[in-house]
Amino acid sequence: MAFIMRLTKIYTRQGDSGTTRLATGEKIAKSELLVSCMGIADHCNSVLGWASREMPAELSPQAKQIQHWLFDIGGELALEGYTAINESMAANCETWIDAMNTELTPLEEFILPGGSEAAARTQMFRSEIRSFERALVGLNQEKALNPETIKLVNRLSDWAFVAARFCNLKAEVAEPYWQPSAKA
Repeated sequence: MAFIMRLTKIYTRQGDSGTTRLATGEKIAKSELLVSCMGIADHCNSVLGWASREMPAELSPQAKQIQHWLFDIGGELALEGYTAINESMAANCETWIDAMNTELTPLEEFILPGGSEAAARTQMFRSEIRSFERALVGLNQEKALNPETIKLVNRLSDWAFVAARFCNLKAEVAEPYWQPSAKA
């Protein structure tokens, strides 16, 4: 099932009262968890777009694909019964992660978010996608979601973690390791 929405006028004033319409036409409060999840998906997409500006060229197609998947997830949320996410997408992420890991040293310590600009931005995406996952799990307790969607979002945080390490490797920037605070 595909849907196309053409926006000829950006402001409609329909949301001025604190409500919004789903793709089905159903009117709901903007404070609903469903609307929050759609907003977090949009935020994740924006953060990834920002992060991808600094990523190594080989990660660019992956980041772009993930942005499309995030839009697909928004479509699933906005249109009950619409399914866009399938198991091959999480499998694709695993393939990407495995390929990056072949170039990385095994991780024996915790790392801090940071290092190169690209790595720091990618870690921002990772933390945002984790927030998205938590919100989706909460929403799934209210209404059944596509289980492949939650699986994919979980895998995206794994991808982001490894991608951030990969960004540091390609930028030849040392990974910042966590140093536990001295015990008092």
